[in-house]
Amino acid sequence: MNTRKCSSCNAVVDADMKICPNCGRLLSSIGDRHEYQPEPVRKARPASAELPRSGQRRPAPKKAGRSYGNLPAHERPERKSRKKPAPKRDEKDLPGWTKIIKRITLAAVILAAVYFALFGLQVLRIKHSTYDFDTQMKLSASNYGEAFSNSVTGGSWSYNPFTFGMTYKGTHDGKELEIRFSAGINLDVKSIRVGKEEKTSKEQINIYLMGLFI
Repeated sequence: MNTRKCSSCNAVVDADMKICPNCGRLLSSIGDRHEYQPEPVRKARPASAELPRSGQRRPAPKKAGRSYGNLPAHERPERKSRKKPAPKRDEKDLPGWTKIIKRITLAAVILAAVYFALFGLQVLRIKHSTYDFDTQMKLSASNYGEAFSNSVTGGSWSYNPFTFGMTYKGTHDGKELEIRFSAGINLDVKSIRVGKEEKTSKEQINIYLMGLFI
């Protein structure tokens, strides 16, 4: 008869026995190396064991995402902003009245720049010009700029870009003075008003201007 040993007490038992007569343990079937032993029951861990002790903080949950550990800040890759830039509006997408206002404003700026450029050039042109006097007398002023600065106070200039006309206003000998110039291709004095008296003839203009230049 075949025999075997009990794995618990090493007692010799018959091969067809299922329980050891010596220790009463359940024997494994023939051919098994180890006899069957029921797995011990695992005791449930009390909930209080999972709670942190007093004075200890529960570890904060880790945030999802890539962690760089102890990598220095200057070596970490920059995070790209998820905020997309606002798309630029094409001029075609603007309302009709907006386009009109934009064009009018642009045209006004261009016209203003042209006006002030012409105004400045005409003022310089007149100040550095002189009247063609038919006399051999030596004059104290060589141009309009010197004559006005010596004889006229509170002088100011105005310009009409449509007629290329320049007007000089000031005070001379206590009277209001207004001299109108034609500043087109040729420079000429059109008229002079002193107080309420208007001088339009060539002879009157010549005599009065000579008084300014002397």
